Amino acid sequence: MYEYNTVNVEILNSIAVVKFNRPKALNALSTEMTKELSDLFDKLALDGSVRGIILTGKRINADEAEKIGLVNKVVSYEDLMDEAMNSLGRALSNSSVALKYAKEAIDTGMSLDLNSGIKVEINSAGMVFASEDKNEGVAAFMEKRKPNFKNK
Repeated sequence: MYEYNTVNVEILNSIAVVKFNRPKALNALSTEMTKELSDLFDKLALDGSVRGIILTGKRINADEAEKIGLVNKVVSYEDLMDEAMNSLGRALSNSSVALKYAKEAIDTGMSLDLNSGIKVEINSAGMVFASEDKNEGVAAFMEKRKPNFKNK
């Protein structure tokens, strides 16, 4: 589907994994690679099945990914579901207004060009900033207490 000389592309669970493929040049960018990446990103932006992109020149392990800030946390397989549920619980304790507009910006923005996506994000942020929950969140932060969101 995506054939290029200087990059390899694999779609895994709606994620495009893009690997640089210029080992003799230590995966350094070239004019050809830049053109291919530009073409690829344009095509991926129009592909509704792709929800994210990972761009890499080499494989790294989980500990290295955490060390360089690529992932927030590394957990064992045994702890994965507990940690995922705890993370989800923390996210859901936030204002549903903020979550709604963040999800909307992500879902809508994924199918738009960059400038249009940024406009959606700005509009969504404006809606959150105009909410009562934003005021409660700021007040709770200033008063060093847990917020009591009204989801308005």
